[in-house]
Amino acid sequence: MIFSDIKQNIRKDLDDIGVTFYSTDDLTDSVTDAYKDINLKTHCIIKKSAGLSWIANLSYIDFRTDYLITDYIATTAIYNNNTNRFLDDNMSLQQFNLIRWDWEINTGEPDSWAPSDFKRIAIMPRQASANGTFDLFYWADTPSFVDTDTPLIATDMQDLIEKYCVADLLEQAEEFVKAQTWWEEYDLGIEEYADRVATLAKADLMLLA
Repeated sequence: MIFSDIKQNIRKDLDDIGVTFYSTDDLTDSVTDAYKDINLKTHCIIKKSAGLSWIANLSYIDFRTDYLITDYIATTAIYNNNTNRFLDDNMSLQQFNLIRWDWEINTGEPDSWAPSDFKRIAIMPRQASANGTFDLFYWADTPSFVDTDTPLIATDMQDLIEKYCVADLLEQAEEFVKAQTWWEEYDLGIEEYADRVATLAKADLMLLA
């Protein structure tokens, strides 16, 4: 289903086919908010950026700044093409410190990563000189869209946009009781979809010896 079809369904649910109450901008803004909310709550948009070059002497990576990946939200996995292995992701920065106090300046082939803050990850060890590439798998932000685009959401879950928007626009019209029914359906659907995405992610887990 494309966005124009979803918008038409929303207008039907709101009994506003004639565009007499909710403007085109109102509807587009609500659809945009819905799309972002679904993605942030389910992490349903996962992308791969392949062949990124390692940067010498870099222990903390900000993918938006260092690699200009503008839709980056968070890392899910890193595959080191030099070693043909995924970097381990089962440690924290505190555990890095327990392994060796000077891990930030330790050099070698990267084999582990850990979240550092809301926008950076840490890798250990770091390369002393840039050599080779890696592939980044990451949670991505929602892209901009036009009415002829299809949402990057499972086909049977695209009605979540509809439920969010009907609830949102009814709430804006101060129809709070009616909106609550739609919010409840939306919340149930989000929970189901988030569980599904998490299950699929677990199925893709590669256990390394």
